[in-house]
Amino acid sequence: MSIGEQIKKYRNEVGLSQKELGEKLGVSQAMIAQYENEKRIPKRETLRKIAYALKISDILLLENSDNNFDLSSLDFNDQLSIMLRNIIDNPNAESIIRNIANGEEYLVKAPNDKHLTLKKYLLLQFEKLNDNGKNKLTDYAEDLTKIPEYQKKDE
Repeated sequence: MSIGEQIKKYRNEVGLSQKELGEKLGVSQAMIAQYENEKRIPKRETLRKIAYALKISDILLLENSDNNFDLSSLDFNDQLSIMLRNIIDNPNAESIIRNIANGEEYLVKAPNDKHLTLKKYLLLQFEKLNDNGKNKLTDYAEDLTKIPEYQKKDE
């Protein structure tokens, strides 16, 4: 499904007209129609605004599109979100997550079409960050360890 088709689908699901969505974004109804009819492809920031107005994740629009969106152009958080959603949506998600938690390697398809272990992929992404980014990611990881649903179970 194209990004335009998805915008239309989610817009209809929340009961907004093209005009109402355009008003929320500060653009015309004609612009929304062009997005939905694939006459124009919204920029990344516009996709974020559309997703916010539709109360969905912009990643959902990109990830499920058949527009061959270049995932390498996404920031680390967005890439990680897609990677984790792909694991969670896998029918064997529970087993995969348990294996990762137990230190087993899990192959992921990185944006450059190479298959890497999750640990290697995360490390490569970590190395791309400056000191502020590394500190922020470390803080996120520390916060996750405090949330019971993400904690490793002692067996």
